[in-house]
Amino acid sequence: MSNFVPNKVFLRGVLLHYFNMKKKAAESHRILVEMYGEHALAERTCQKWFARFKSGHFDLEDEERVGAPPKFEDAELEELLDQDPAQTQEELAKTLGVDHSTISKRLKANKKTKKMTSKTALAILSQGTEEMEIVITVDVLRRAGIDVVVGGLTALEPTRCSRNVVIVPDKNLQDVAKNEFDIVILPGGLGGSNAMSLSSLVGQILHEQNEKGKLIAAICAAPTALQAHKVGFGKTITSYPGVKEQLEKDYKYVDDLVVQDGQLITSRGPGTAFQFALKIVENLVGIEKAKEIAKGLLLEY
Repeated sequence: MSNFVPNKVFLRGVLLHYFNMKKKAAESHRILVEMYGEHALAERTCQKWFARFKSGHFDLEDEERVGAPPKFEDAELEELLDQDPAQTQEELAKTLGVDHSTISKRLKANKKTKKMTSKTALAILSQGTEEMEIVITVDVLRRAGIDVVVGGLTALEPTRCSRNVVIVPDKNLQDVAKNEFDIVILPGGLGGSNAMSLSSLVGQILHEQNEKGKLIAAICAAPTALQAHKVGFGKTITSYPGVKEQLEKDYKYVDDLVVQDGQLITSRGPGTAFQFALKIVENLVGIEKAKEIAKGLLLEY
């Protein structure tokens, strides 16, 4: 790490260099931390400057403000959303130095910022999650234009899945537990399902989602987490065959690949993850979009 102590303008110049190299704000922030440690700019500050650069503003000095409220370009807002679609309006307001109402009004007025009004999904990641089930589901939903947040049950720690694939969550699950989502998704994997079953936070999220009549989806062994938190008793479901006997006590069990009963969607395992994800897409954005995504993946739906 360098002993040189940089000032803000110097660091902004470094950011501009990485911006011109087509790097992302998050990657540039990591490089700054490696080089300058505690003197590096905060990640949110890096995102703000990248947004300014994208809007065509390359002056590295602080803008002089006398009494007038802070202003920002729509391009800055769009760039922040491109960098992290999971950001809340409160987070965007903090980054841009404006109040929440300003962000809300700008989003409603500008059709280009439709990301904030698109369908949203929360996929819960925990130690032992089945990696195919979470990655395939998240990938398919994002292809369909759905804003997916991968919420880490173990905060923002890199999470080791059932086959030793390591995934870094987008957000700490605790930080997004109160957010509104159109669907909450529980991927399977025995270890991950057990962790979700034991988590009071997951139980809270599921109960609130259920009470609002919003979608919940669980695949493989994850329906056992629904059972542990007493969600959807009496509904028709499916799961990985190994947990069938356990679930039959509280649900109507069938062996179909994907089952939907009301707002509850369930599926069987890694091999049915694409059909599971497409069923979610169908529910959130329509059958035509699901067919379009399936065609691009060389799948039939």
